[in-house]
Amino acid sequence: MSPELREQVRVWLAEYLAQPGLQHELRDVAAFGALPLYQDVGGCLALRPDGRVVEVFWDKPAQSFGDASPSWRLVALVNGAEAYPALRALLPARPEGSPDCANCDGRGRLDDAGICGACFGLGFRASS
Repeated sequence: MSPELREQVRVWLAEYLAQPGLQHELRDVAAFGALPLYQDVGGCLALRPDGRVVEVFWDKPAQSFGDASPSWRLVALVNGAEAYPALRALLPARPEGSPDCANCDGRGRLDDAGICGACFGLGFRASS
């Protein structure tokens, strides 16, 4: 992650924390230094200024951050890039000639079902 993007994540964190009426679990995640990018009923995926994507489970203390798996990292970054377009720089480049994901027809999303679980929102399958 570039130094400029690291600083931008810090700025986004400060802006995020300044929001009125922020859900207390998300405020705790941000106060710990991680920008929430994706959440569901089980927890949250958040980006730290050092580039780590961490996962926090709602049924565990906010300090129990663990590194997200590579697939959940992609979900977080794809979702986060919708709100913070500069995060696209952290996504894998589409290999030349790679076909669209057959599951979502290259959209990265399924109709009303959220991010495609096959390509994790990229619209193509990233090499492992």
